[in-house]
Amino acid sequence: CPVGYFKSVSGSDPCSVCPPNSRTSQEGSSVCECRSGFYRAANDANSSACTTPPSSPVSLTWEYESGDGGVSLRWRPPVDMGGRSEVWYGLVCRICPSPTFSNPAACSWCGEGVTFSPSQTNLKQTKVTLNNLLTRVTYLIQVQAMNEVSSLSPFPARYTSINFTTSQS
Repeated sequence: CPVGYFKSVSGSDPCSVCPPNSRTSQEGSSVCECRSGFYRAANDANSSACTTPPSSPVSLTWEYESGDGGVSLRWRPPVDMGGRSEVWYGLVCRICPSPTFSNPAACSWCGEGVTFSPSQTNLKQTKVTLNNLLTRVTYLIQVQAMNEVSSLSPFPARYTSINFTTSQS
């Protein structure tokens, strides 16, 4: 097979053009390697396109839940799914020193006290409720989007963030 084509088994079958976002660098290749920044998940076939992690979630909003004193977060799926169909979300929770903080590094982890319903990780839906929040505290929440190739990328998951300050009550 010429460069840009592959054949996974020897024989009389014709060569196949490399799938999207992959290439070969030499003749006679049995697999096309993913281009830089693109990946195949462990269960992806060698004949499948190489894909990327998703972009960040969009339109993140929050609102107080008057019934239980929690805060509900909602967002929309990433605009760029990275060429894949699956996506799940994870939340990072931090407590910040003031409502006007300018450096997220000044914020500390929320710890075990804050609870997430239904979950903080591996969320399939685009809504979560936070409970057991402290009063008069500024929270910074980051919502990350991930897919099957996110763990293969050397870069952290892309996220969108929002902050809010709880009231006295």
